[in-house]
Order: sequence, then structure tokens, then C-alpha cells
Amino acid sequence: MDGNWLSCSNRKNNIPLNVLEGSFLRFSGGQAYVAYAESLAAVTYINDSYGMGDIQRILQLLSQWQLHRGRTARHHPLGLRPT
Repeated sequence: MDGNWLSCSNRKNNIPLNVLEGSFLRFSGGQAYVAYAESLAAVTYINDSYGMGDIQRILQLLSQWQLHRGRTARHHPLGLRPT
């Protein structure tokens, strides 16, 4: 991926972060490119601001939420809404 992904944040066709959950296979090629760039930017920001430990904690919370989704959890641990 080249440096052009940085310019994606200035575009009006950004994908909302809650839509980035799950596989990118459902996206067109262009949408997948933007989705990857946005995901990378979000993870880079969290890592740079809070450290790898918080990324691991977020991933653990997401996996726990996925296990309980539809059974017991009514609220996403990060405030996201199910799609």
C-alpha cells in the first residue's frame, strides 16, 4: 500500500468505524482499500496514544462481546451497535 492511504481521511467516502467490524470481503476493491486504510489509521492512533496493551484489551473485549452477542450482551463494550 502506498502513501496515498493517508489522503483517505480527507475524503467524504469514509466508512464508519462500526461498519469496519468483520470481514472486508463484502466491500468492493475501492471500499476495501479505504476500510484497510481507516483500520490501520485507527490501530496506529490507539497504539501511539495508549500502547499495544490497549489494543490487546480492545481485541479481547470485542472477542468476548462476539461470544455473547445475541445471548446476554445488550451493549457493545466499546459503545458500538451491532450491524
